[in-house]
Amino acid sequence: MTIEFSTSVIFVKDIQLSRRFYEELLEQKVSMDHGENVVFERGFAIWQVEHAFQIIFATPEIRASQTAGNHCELYFET
Repeated sequence: MTIEFSTSVIFVKDIQLSRRFYEELLEQKVSMDHGENVVFERGFAIWQVEHAFQIIFATPEIRASQTAGNHCELYFET
Protein backbone atom coordinates (compact mmCIF):
# COMPACT_ATOMS: atom_id res chain seq x y z
CA MET A 1 0.00 0.00 0.00
CA THR A 2 1.37 3.39 -1.03
CA ILE A 3 0.56 6.44 1.09
CA GLU A 4 0.70 9.75 -0.75
CA PHE A 5 0.20 13.35 0.31
CA SER A 6 -2.99 14.58 -1.30
CA THR A 7 -3.72 18.14 -0.19
CA SER A 8 -3.88 20.70 2.60
CA VAL A 9 -7.38 21.45 3.86
CA ILE A 10 -8.61 24.66 5.46
CA PHE A 11 -11.87 24.46 7.43
CA VAL A 12 -14.10 27.48 6.79
CA LYS A 13 -17.38 28.74 8.22
CA ASP A 14 -18.75 30.02 4.89
CA ILE A 15 -17.69 27.94 1.87
CA GLN A 16 -19.11 30.36 -0.73
CA LEU A 17 -17.49 33.44 0.81
CA SER A 18 -14.17 31.62 1.14
CA ARG A 19 -14.36 30.34 -2.42
CA ARG A 20 -14.96 33.83 -3.74
CA PHE A 21 -11.96 35.09 -1.71
CA TYR A 22 -9.59 32.49 -3.19
CA GLU A 23 -10.97 32.76 -6.73
CA GLU A 24 -11.46 36.52 -7.06
CA LEU A 25 -8.81 38.03 -4.81
CA LEU A 26 -6.06 35.40 -4.97
CA GLU A 27 -6.91 34.24 -8.54
CA GLN A 28 -6.97 30.54 -7.67
CA LYS A 29 -8.74 28.16 -10.07
CA VAL A 30 -11.13 25.46 -8.87
CA SER A 31 -10.33 21.95 -10.03
CA MET A 32 -13.21 20.18 -8.21
CA ASP A 33 -16.35 21.47 -6.52
CA HIS A 34 -18.16 19.02 -4.24
CA GLY A 35 -20.43 21.61 -2.65
CA GLU A 36 -19.23 21.29 0.94
CA ASN A 37 -15.61 21.04 -0.14
CA VAL A 38 -13.77 22.78 -2.95
CA VAL A 39 -10.37 21.77 -4.32
CA PHE A 40 -8.11 24.31 -6.03
CA GLU A 41 -5.56 23.55 -8.76
CA ARG A 42 -2.59 24.61 -6.63
CA GLY A 43 -3.05 21.73 -4.20
CA PHE A 44 -5.22 22.97 -1.36
CA ALA A 45 -8.87 22.65 -0.49
CA ILE A 46 -11.49 24.36 1.65
CA TRP A 47 -14.14 22.41 3.54
CA GLN A 48 -17.29 23.66 5.18
CA VAL A 49 -16.44 23.19 8.86
CA GLU A 50 -19.69 21.38 9.78
CA HIS A 51 -19.11 18.90 6.94
CA ALA A 52 -15.52 18.33 8.08
CA PHE A 53 -16.60 17.70 11.67
CA GLN A 54 -19.27 15.26 10.48
CA ILE A 55 -16.57 13.26 8.69
CA ILE A 56 -13.86 13.52 11.36
CA PHE A 57 -15.89 13.39 14.59
CA ALA A 58 -19.13 11.79 13.26
CA THR A 59 -21.12 14.84 14.38
CA PRO A 60 -21.83 18.22 12.78
CA GLU A 61 -21.98 19.72 16.28
CA ILE A 62 -18.92 21.87 16.84
CA ARG A 63 -17.75 22.32 20.41
CA ALA A 64 -15.23 24.98 21.46
CA SER A 65 -12.79 22.28 22.64
CA GLN A 66 -12.81 20.74 19.14
CA THR A 67 -12.05 23.96 17.31
CA ALA A 68 -9.00 24.96 19.34
CA GLY A 69 -6.24 24.61 16.77
CA ASN A 70 -8.26 22.30 14.48
CA HIS A 71 -8.74 24.56 11.47
CA CYS A 72 -6.71 22.66 8.91
CA GLU A 73 -5.30 19.23 8.20
CA LEU A 74 -2.79 17.50 6.02
CA TYR A 75 -4.65 14.95 3.94
CA PHE A 76 -3.13 11.67 2.76
CA GLU A 77 -4.75 9.00 0.57
CA THR A 78 -4.02 5.36 -0.07
